[in-house]
Amino acid sequence: MRKALAAVLLMVPVCAMAQPDPVATLSPLKVSNVRIGGGACSGSTVIYDTTHASTQGAEITAAANGPATSMADRIVLAGTDRFVCEISVDLFTLNDNSPFNATMTLFTDCTTNGAGNTPCGNGPGVLIAGSTSTLTGIQAPALGTIFTVVFSFSPPVNLGAEVDNTISVRINSSRNNTFWRLNETPTVGSIPTGEPATSFVERCGSTAANNGCQRNFGVNNNFAMQIMAMTTPVELMDWSVDGR
Repeated sequence: MRKALAAVLLMVPVCAMAQPDPVATLSPLKVSNVRIGGGACSGSTVIYDTTHASTQGAEITAAANGPATSMADRIVLAGTDRFVCEISVDLFTLNDNSPFNATMTLFTDCTTNGAGNTPCGNGPGVLIAGSTSTLTGIQAPALGTIFTVVFSFSPPVNLGAEVDNTISVRINSSRNNTFWRLNETPTVGSIPTGEPATSFVERCGSTAANNGCQRNFGVNNNFAMQIMAMTTPVELMDWSVDGR
């Protein structure tokens, strides 16, 4: 199986200070129907989604960049429902199938100021209240196989204040060799205004001088993701039914 997996460098650095970002390519593509995590998200609608068809991925927390390194994607939400109850992402591993943990957080804008050796959250984006979700002991079904990890938010995250409908979705992995499916195209929602057709990704928390809001992998820089939201959070729905 490992002989069928190849990692290729496809990126032109954004600037002289940026280190090349490798893109891992799966050949042949293997996709499982395994979904890890998730919870009650009834009555929700899709406010962001991608094609889920790519054979490539970017390493979330590469060993060379330090364990605090995260990847993020700045996206524009569709629709009007803004109580986010679930976000699912497509991941895979290449040469390490040990369990790992993953944490997702949402920011109002870019997660970094771009300087090296600085933590995530020091950029223009503000951490959105209640948007931290961690899954522990994630077990990939097999090496080189894409699977879905579902981050649940209870109570749902209120994005009603995001008048520009734009957020940054950030993921950190507890170890290296976990890849987030890349080279996707939004099918619901879009890339932010002003970004190129291939969009950008963000790296923050790196120990090297390669943090930034405009990381470019040389492909469509959209991560595989689906965001589900409700019109009204469950707690308020129950309140109205009970008449309390």
